[in-house]
Amino acid sequence: MKSPAGPGSVPQSTNLGPPPYEPEWEQSIAHLERRATLYQEADKKGQVSTEAEVEELAGAMRDVGDKHPDPEVRKDWHQKAKDFTRAGRKARRELLHDAKGLVGALISIPFVVVGTALHIVGGSVHAAGAAIG
Repeated sequence: MKSPAGPGSVPQSTNLGPPPYEPEWEQSIAHLERRATLYQEADKKGQVSTEAEVEELAGAMRDVGDKHPDPEVRKDWHQKAKDFTRAGRKARRELLHDAKGLVGALISIPFVVVGTALHIVGGSVHAAGAAIG
């Protein structure tokens, strides 16, 4: 009889890669960042954006939400897109600034996780080396 806590009783996942949605989601984030940068550069030059440009940027926001499996994340990005299209020029600047800050945070998260893991592993190796000799 197998023990309930034995190795055969707990299913083990061998998939250590990113979740299946992640590459598409990262591509949508990169597209949003490019669209937002172009929009902001034009705004800084005093160019008034067309409704098509506003809708394209809002579409990129919706795409970020659509590519994520969490319905709350999807809802949040759809709301950002709706707010952006309804806002005036000054409010759009603020909304876009907030969205770009969030995009920057989303892009940097994997690097922070990897850096932290490397720091922990490095500390463990150092401690083991010090204990050995």
